[in-house]
Amino acid sequence: ELLPFIEPGTLVERLGLTRARALELGALQPIATQEVHIADGGVTFLVRQVDSLARKAAERAGPLGPPKEAKPQASPFLPPEPELALGALSATHFAVLNKYNVLDSHLLILTRALVHQETLLTLADLEALALCLSELY
Repeated sequence: ELLPFIEPGTLVERLGLTRARALELGALQPIATQEVHIADGGVTFLVRQVDSLARKAAERAGPLGPPKEAKPQASPFLPPEPELALGALSATHFAVLNKYNVLDSHLLILTRALVHQETLLTLADLEALALCLSELY
């Protein structure tokens, strides 16, 4: 099932509404972090330290123990959880909220087809990113 396209100029509003609803339903599970400033080479970096990933590991394990090995060609994002889905960005990409977000309104730009993480970015990837950035900034 294809997601509806995000209308131009509506991404920020859709992001806020979807985030609020996903939090209300428990579909969004923010991970608590502490901000730490680390200086290196004259540059100060903001680093977020995860307080605990135990909750995430326990949820993945479920009542029957650890999850079974995923099929090599399976995408963990397909189909997207309806409560986290923002909509289609293009014919090749869609946006969802990151279920285990560290930052508020952390969205993921995903391909409709399985693409391995090691694959170089394509023009279509960059166009989807540019579309999101043009709406957010």
